[in-house]
Amino acid sequence: MAIVEDDPYISDLLTIRLRMAGYDSFVVDNGLLAPSVIADRMPDGIFLDLGLPGQDGFAVLKSLDTNELTRAIPVMIITAHGDRQEKTRAEAHGIVHFLVKPFNDQELLARTSIMLNEDGPRRLIGPVTYI
Repeated sequence: MAIVEDDPYISDLLTIRLRMAGYDSFVVDNGLLAPSVIADRMPDGIFLDLGLPGQDGFAVLKSLDTNELTRAIPVMIITAHGDRQEKTRAEAHGIVHFLVKPFNDQELLARTSIMLNEDGPRRLIGPVTYI
């Protein structure tokens, strides 16, 4: 699992919760680096913050969409700003999973399971590593 998040508290929280549920993950804290790291590591899913240094989460999504290797990786937007405009922009990128901070563990893990389940809704079109 890729965690694209610049807040170390949130990325650590996600890492710990995912590890406890049996998922390996890595963290990328910069929007400019995220697309190339994700293409190199090819995670099963991506947790993507929208407010990132370098380039925002929507620019990251655009980069992922233009790469044939990464466009089908399911993405869950995790943001502090859950307004309708952001959800609409995310939906335009095929995002079906949108989680607003603060979130609880049960919701995070339930949505993660659905996101990774091949029969569930998906994006339509090891040890933790900090990069």
